[in-house]
Amino acid sequence: MTKEEFVLMMLRAALTGKQLHGTPMPSDAYKAAMETANKQCVNGMVAQVLMDKKNGVSLSKYDAVDSFTTYNEMADRNRVVNSEMKALCELLNSHNIRFVVMKGQTISCLYRDPLSRCSGDIDFYLDEANFEMAKSVIASTWNVEYEVGEDLHLAFNHNTVEFEMHYQLLTFASSSVQASFDKMIRKSKVSYRKVNDFEVPVFEPEVEIIYTFLHLWHHFIEIGVGLRQFCDLWVLLANLNYNSDKLKHLLSEIDYTFAFRAVGSVLIDKMQFNPLSFPYELDKSDRKCQEDILEIVFERGNFGKYGRKHKVRSGIGYYFETLKLKLDHYFKFYSLAPKENRAILWSMPLRIKKAIF
Repeated sequence: MTKEEFVLMMLRAALTGKQLHGTPMPSDAYKAAMETANKQCVNGMVAQVLMDKKNGVSLSKYDAVDSFTTYNEMADRNRVVNSEMKALCELLNSHNIRFVVMKGQTISCLYRDPLSRCSGDIDFYLDEANFEMAKSVIASTWNVEYEVGEDLHLAFNHNTVEFEMHYQLLTFASSSVQASFDKMIRKSKVSYRKVNDFEVPVFEPEVEIIYTFLHLWHHFIEIGVGLRQFCDLWVLLANLNYNSDKLKHLLSEIDYTFAFRAVGSVLIDKMQFNPLSFPYELDKSDRKCQEDILEIVFERGNFGKYGRKHKVRSGIGYYFETLKLKLDHYFKFYSLAPKENRAILWSMPLRIKKAIF
């Protein structure tokens, strides 16, 4: 069994709760597996499975301590981020500001062990009017300074937690895809999800699933993405009471049906998602890109941080390496989102010109 296969086995156990029949695990195998899990941002989930006595995995004393420490650091960080998300909700609610929180802690609460998910920043979305109100309220109350992000958001830090405040969630090269996506977000109703002892506003189920998938896919097709994002989609599909016909219709409108089905094949074949609970019945064509997808996932890791010759934004070498990666991905997975990929490739000469000059 390779280290990649081992990590997938651990994730299946974490997601489904099925018991493993473990054996003693050599220290070198443990270190290799945890290194892979760390790159995929799922080390907390792997540590949780290894610590669970019912799974019968025997570790050396030092590896057991490392696993225990990894899990508890993850759990402590989740508690801090949850507390900050609650503070944000209380602040904005007190000023009657409408907003929606995406990804992160609103999904981790649906995991079998919410504290095992690797936490990140807190992303929230507001329309134009509410964005300006929130910007003023947060700055004056929390005394924060904003940084303008590259992907249409403002970023700030509060009590060691990073926040991203979005006024547009995703940008597309295709104007028709952009229009359909913006319409979907604009028309989405607000749902509420209980995280610990408080209610957090989220998108309606179909929109939350699609946005989480698109966030995964955008990072994957650009520079790579980790298994944590696949776990998030797995958990949403398994726990939300969504309308399958509505989900399919929305995916068709933005022309991402084939990409969604391809990612679904990974969830079903590699992560033991129940095929009867997936909105599509998959066939051989949906699995044709599965190994290519996994190869990129394991090589590039969380948000494409690994498997590179040049450090992120380190100079012209980095940009040419990234451009080559993107072109390779756009051509390789062209058929999975043809409308958007076609628009990207048509606009590529202008993008190259802007990057150079």
